[in-house]
Amino acid sequence: MIHHYHVTSEREESFSLDFEIQADATFAQLMDLLIDTLDFDPASIGMFYICDDRWQNVGQVAHSDFFESDAGNQYEIEKTRLEDLLDDTGARMRYLYDFFEDRYLRLQLVKIHSGSLSSPQIISLEGKKPRQTDPDEFVGGLGGDVLSIDTPLGMMDEAFDEELFNADELSSDSFSIVDEE
Repeated sequence: MIHHYHVTSEREESFSLDFEIQADATFAQLMDLLIDTLDFDPASIGMFYICDDRWQNVGQVAHSDFFESDAGNQYEIEKTRLEDLLDDTGARMRYLYDFFEDRYLRLQLVKIHSGSLSSPQIISLEGKKPRQTDPDEFVGGLGGDVLSIDTPLGMMDEAFDEELFNADELSSDSFSIVDEE
């Protein structure tokens, strides 16, 4: 069986992607297709959320190291096949491709038909591709220069804008000190 998916972006309104993939492909193979097609960083962590008809999460497909305790049903990305969780036309999922900015792609299964493919097939790709946040760009955007593991501790204070943290706004009422014996 072959699954035909339509993909849109929550951030890039002009973007759309249609592709076909074997129904017995794993979610890891699907993620590889998305990474290759959209020029995402293959070292970045991604995960899928199985959704109901209102795009609410009802399950999670990820590497077991990244399971969230409140995500509902959890499935391993390397072992779970598309057909195991998505067997009806209209089935929905979201792919979290950017943890820093909480960016998702929406995927909807629009057609299931018989046949086989030797590899996934891109049917159409339109609009501006969504982009992932570069971790260095994200840290640098917090108010200072890009930080690295080699940045001296004194320079880290200088790298952040003082407006992000105001010690005068802290109240001792919200803290408690526990004496350990």
